[in-house]
Amino acid sequence: MIVKSRQYSKNLSVISLGCIQLCRKSFDILEAPCTSSAVKIYFVGIAGTAMATSALIARDMGHDVSGSDAGVYPPMSNVLSGAGIQWHDAFRADAIGNANLYVIGNAITRGNPEAEEILNRRLPFVSLPQFIREIILQNKKPVVVTGTHGKTTTTALIAHLFSENMPGTGFMVAGNPFNFPSPGKKADSDWFIIEGDEYDSAFFDKRSKFIHYLPHFLIINNLEFDHADIFENLEALKKTFRHLVRTVPQNALLLVNGDDANAVEVAANSHTRILTFGLGETNDYRAVNMAEKDGYRHFEIVRHGSVIFSASMKLYGEHNVRNTLAAVAAAIEAGIEPSRISKSVQTFQGVERRLQRLTSQKAPPVFDDFAHHPTAIRFTLQTLKKHFPDNRLIAVLEPRSNTLVTNIFQNEITESLLEADIVYMAQLHRRDTIPPEKQLSPESIRNAFNAHGKTMHFIPDVSDLEAKILDDAKPSDVIVFMSNGAFGGLPHKIAKILDPHP
Repeated sequence: MIVKSRQYSKNLSVISLGCIQLCRKSFDILEAPCTSSAVKIYFVGIAGTAMATSALIARDMGHDVSGSDAGVYPPMSNVLSGAGIQWHDAFRADAIGNANLYVIGNAITRGNPEAEEILNRRLPFVSLPQFIREIILQNKKPVVVTGTHGKTTTTALIAHLFSENMPGTGFMVAGNPFNFPSPGKKADSDWFIIEGDEYDSAFFDKRSKFIHYLPHFLIINNLEFDHADIFENLEALKKTFRHLVRTVPQNALLLVNGDDANAVEVAANSHTRILTFGLGETNDYRAVNMAEKDGYRHFEIVRHGSVIFSASMKLYGEHNVRNTLAAVAAAIEAGIEPSRISKSVQTFQGVERRLQRLTSQKAPPVFDDFAHHPTAIRFTLQTLKKHFPDNRLIAVLEPRSNTLVTNIFQNEITESLLEADIVYMAQLHRRDTIPPEKQLSPESIRNAFNAHGKTMHFIPDVSDLEAKILDDAKPSDVIVFMSNGAFGGLPHKIAKILDPHP
């Protein structure tokens, strides 16, 4: 959807290939040709991960970028400030100025003072996914990474493999990848790597974001019910993935997790070539002979029954083996030599807040993880139990995502948390916006822990939670903080106390 000011004439202009100029080929925005390729673009909700990354890319394309947000926390606040992008830490109608285009994030709702001002003044606006499609992805070969889990890590790894072996590759990662100075980069070649989110695009466009992304390679990493605030059930979620599959051209490629029945199902009846990856014997790309040694996970990658190379990666967990398989398959199918891929896999450093160790090897292990779903919690805890089999495992959870704050997954959350020895839980995020009968019940989780002879503490206040953890923790404990928010800075506070001189 594109909204134009009513005083504009019929002789309109478009956004095309990274600049806004007079043209009738694509989508209409301005009244007259720009005197310069640089134009003013204002992002409403600029500190969202994808919004901030898009703003960085637009800035690197030469545009005058600014924006606004509220309640901002790292890493995106640091990314924006470090890039020198001007933004307001509040939404104000008088702050929007007179930009050529307004990009409205999907966290923005009607009633937001800046959105209302844009609507009242009939200013030109688009959703972020449409902006990405028209500005960033046109005339590129997008590699779109989708799925309930592992999107960010897989996207970052593919970006790393392509960037090291195909210079000029562009990318957008919904996180802070350690191998790059920023989460996004404009493309100076044909390839662009992007995370494909199934969440809706904007208050005026309820389609999933990934519908806009023009996949040349589409990766479906896994699929289970999530985002209960916008999808009624698993079938509704599958439906939007089927719509995505229908947008993939015949001469493109679908890479599907062959171990995931839901992923295989939504890819069925595609008009596109399909290759599968996973641990099962029937997959086109498989990992075999997995072992851990010297801080690396080692395994061999098999393609169509033949070993193509041995891989070593620094990431924890079997789920990251599957993420690596997806990335390796994309790189090979794009024409990168396997021997070069093997070297690049070994140098991949991961993504901030994805099972990130915050302390040195000499201090008690403290991890920060972007937990958003019961399955992700289970993956994290099982991975740490396997890696630290002789240590007591302490999980500290802030139920914050729309999936975790309600009781729709009450049993699944409980079962996932039982993988830990001790659990500390903070207050539910936005608790006052959720009807009591629909809220996650910490009391029920505590009862389940008691029945299993384990301990669960519900401590709403973060300051009290910090004191309790420090009182109870032992030097041999492994502590993992799980939240898709800042958690009041608690993970880094605890890590600093336990490891003051890393």
